[in-house]
Amino acid sequence: MLRLPARRRSRGAALTRTAETGTEPRSDSSNPNLALAIVLSASFVQLVDVSIVNVAIPSIQSELSAPNSAIQLIVAGYALAFACILITAARLGDIYGRKRLFVTGMIGFTVASALCGAAPNAYVLVGARLLQGLMSGLMYPQVLSVIQVEFPPERRGKAFSVYGAVIGIATIIGPLLGGSLIAWNLFGLGWRTVFFVNVPIGLLAAPAAVRWLRESRAPDAPRLDIPGALLATLGLLLIIYPISVGQDRGWPWWTWALLAAAVPVFAVFVVYQRRKTRADDSPLVQMTLFRDRSFVVGILLVLVFFSGVAPFFFTTTL
Repeated sequence: MLRLPARRRSRGAALTRTAETGTEPRSDSSNPNLALAIVLSASFVQLVDVSIVNVAIPSIQSELSAPNSAIQLIVAGYALAFACILITAARLGDIYGRKRLFVTGMIGFTVASALCGAAPNAYVLVGARLLQGLMSGLMYPQVLSVIQVEFPPERRGKAFSVYGAVIGIATIIGPLLGGSLIAWNLFGLGWRTVFFVNVPIGLLAAPAAVRWLRESRAPDAPRLDIPGALLATLGLLLIIYPISVGQDRGWPWWTWALLAAAVPVFAVFVVYQRRKTRADDSPLVQMTLFRDRSFVVGILLVLVFFSGVAPFFFTTTL
């Protein structure tokens, strides 16, 4: 049997992986660790931004004379926009390129952070926070995809371990960093520095991503499931919005109505996704994933983590 030299065999294997992942061919100067550092910088500022604002709430409310409803939306609006775009952004990255979506999200996140810091009133700040969450949602799925395509299977575990460590550190350091920035009152900016601190990170990460990240797409990526994306976004909105504003408004009847309406919307979403799978195998969410025990356990662990840690820091800060 004819055997190829080791160098040619390794190059052939690399080309096979390139075809399977839809990435550009790896150059000799490409560096997976550098790519990991770039995308993890985005993960860090995204997760820090979830908790760093909590410490600034009293200062924001005092300076901007913000009502309680606006304050809640300043905190929850980020998560609302993030959650609504997250699933769709993953598919957009598969279709149009993860690098392109990551760079777009990072630039948008940086601009939104600057708008938050310069906001003249609470309502501009709410709008800027929604934009910030939207851009964060564009970036976040690309981080996991970049790790998947940059690292071979035998090195992927270590990369995801570093990713997990960054999540933990960012979650813990947010309130500490926010309190320190407000106490230092750099340039007399007060609470505005908790948003401006993202700007230099974004100004470094976006050009670095353009220069060093390889583009990747899903091979034979299905078209965007627009009805599925709309149903998923509507369902999430019906849950998150009333939870965000309900307590401040005394839980009027319409907040319960919105929460109840989320159930049939998600039921329609599941039915549509199954039909979409049978029709052309291009659903937004592969419902067969929920038959995988490891996937379900992982989802439950993530749910417990984010249901406990983020509210703990929020309530402790208040």
